Amino acid sequence: MPNEMHPRIALFLPSLEGGGAERAFVELANQLVYLGVRVDLVLVRVKGPYLSELRNEVRVVDLRSSRTSFAVIKLFKYIRQNGPDIVLSGLDNANIASMIACMLAGCSKRAVLTQRAMLSECWRLQHPYTHRICLFIIRLLYARARLIVSNSYAASDDLQKEFGIPQSRLAVIHNSVDLARIQRLALEEPGHPWLASPEKSLILSVGSLTTRKDYPTILRALSIVRASRECKLIVLGEGSEREKLERLARELAIEDAVQFLGFDPNPFRWMSRARMLVSASLAEGCPNVIQQALACGTQVVATDCPGGSKEILEGGKWGRLVPIRDPQAMAEAIERTFDDRNPPNGSERAIKFKPSRNAKEYLRVLAKVYSTETP
Repeated sequence: MPNEMHPRIALFLPSLEGGGAERAFVELANQLVYLGVRVDLVLVRVKGPYLSELRNEVRVVDLRSSRTSFAVIKLFKYIRQNGPDIVLSGLDNANIASMIACMLAGCSKRAVLTQRAMLSECWRLQHPYTHRICLFIIRLLYARARLIVSNSYAASDDLQKEFGIPQSRLAVIHNSVDLARIQRLALEEPGHPWLASPEKSLILSVGSLTTRKDYPTILRALSIVRASRECKLIVLGEGSEREKLERLARELAIEDAVQFLGFDPNPFRWMSRARMLVSASLAEGCPNVIQQALACGTQVVATDCPGGSKEILEGGKWGRLVPIRDPQAMAEAIERTFDDRNPPNGSERAIKFKPSRNAKEYLRVLAKVYSTETP
């Protein structure tokens, strides 16, 4: 039953298409309603593979818009008609739309933004020609938010240093990891011939095929490793860089050792059977795939990029960190990981990110916003 002592929370996202933010919001929604919170999941478009994972108590609201920017007026009307105590948004475009809608509704202090990436670095990487004007607009809107929750200390520091957000309006809550659910889904068999090798020589990478994920470094590192060791790479994810990456694999003569399998809603069945997970990101907020690999007991090689990878791995305690854009260093880390006979047990780290603990921490920081809005 809903607990009237808790604020009524609206979670706002573009959709539930596959991604770290979407999975994080689904887990948060499920945990909040379990704790007795009334939760509306407001989506620009009701679609995506994570819809089936929502608990029945989560009320899904479909704004039926083609784009997030077109949904501002519909979100404004939803806020006026339903009166949520908190509007918690995720992803940059949704944060912008939510902030504008709350301002129009005269309740900007109810807008709580979640920043799930290194904002300044990601915009520079993904929008090299327009990032300055875009970041200027974001800076103006973010300054009106009552609270911004980051999923890493690095992302929070970025907001403070690059955007002038005072520390008093910032909070840090790492992404959650549902260890029991991940380990249950990991039992599902992928049924792929590359997993039949008794040597367990499969390398896995998971994430969108975009510039920020820097898959060329992984492919070049694989080419170096394969000069002395038989191993293969499976990539789970889709994105605009796919054709370029497939072409690069052919140029490196490793096309027979690489497969791009697209998005898989259950990457855990691959993680639990791969020898290691490799990430070459140029910037991260709180890297879900690294947390999930730890939950699966899979070794990790990741770049020490701006963001939360180093936080999650505690400086290299739970996985190997290498410089960004350095295929040779990544290849050497992959070799050492293959040879490591006493790797750390990542599940010991993953248990620190329980969904129940995550939801309670959200309620704790949101209670401060709710108390200032309630007479």
